[in-house]
Amino acid sequence: MMNDGVSHGLREKLGLRMCAGLDGREGRPAVFRSRALTDATTEDIEALRALGIEVVYDLRKEAERVSNPEPATVCDAFEIRVCPVDLQDDESRTQETKSRHVKAAYGLPGERMRFLYGVMADHADAVRAIVRKIIADGKPALVHCANGKDRVGVVCASTQIACGVSRNAVMTDYLLTNEYNAEMNRRDLAHYAGLMPPDAVEVLAAMFEAREEYLEVFLAAIEERYGSFDGWVGLSQSGKFHSN
Repeated sequence: MMNDGVSHGLREKLGLRMCAGLDGREGRPAVFRSRALTDATTEDIEALRALGIEVVYDLRKEAERVSNPEPATVCDAFEIRVCPVDLQDDESRTQETKSRHVKAAYGLPGERMRFLYGVMADHADAVRAIVRKIIADGKPALVHCANGKDRVGVVCASTQIACGVSRNAVMTDYLLTNEYNAEMNRRDLAHYAGLMPPDAVEVLAAMFEAREEYLEVFLAAIEERYGSFDGWVGLSQSGKFHSN
């Protein structure tokens, strides 16, 4: 575990950690990442404030925010920026009614996630707008979605690369999500193991994981469509953004 001032309790409860290389030094913003703050207590919020966090970027869709709202105390404590990033092509992704048909709905292990990271690349303008805001603002920020893996993974990785963090460090940080979500994933997979056959659970396990191949799908799509990552994000050597 990194030494970023985050308590063990917040790591366990929220999957909270500082993004590698984004520690507020050398002109880079301080950026933390986590799962949703739905269960955050007053004590948790005070701990987040003690880390210096001023802005919270909520990447969830409206339906997610309605079904799992965050406490009013979160809105009182931080500047909330709702910035939905499309992750799926339908609203039925997590419906348990599909549990017996997982392989038919999601394909082979990893297939669905490769597709969804391509979907996020299709919405590259939304991702880029968030990245630019985080960097231009410079305020210590927390970025979260529901589980702190895919949408957060893409936005944080893009911010890290734009700020000059090495690709190896970015990928290592992204894959660290598996460690932070391990207990949650074990619990959820144990639940689904009682509802579906092993091969379907294998498909879900691949969906719950952060895998190098997933993030590479997004980054490769960006570079193919825009010529380069720098050309997409539009950050010049002077640190100023240019229009695309």
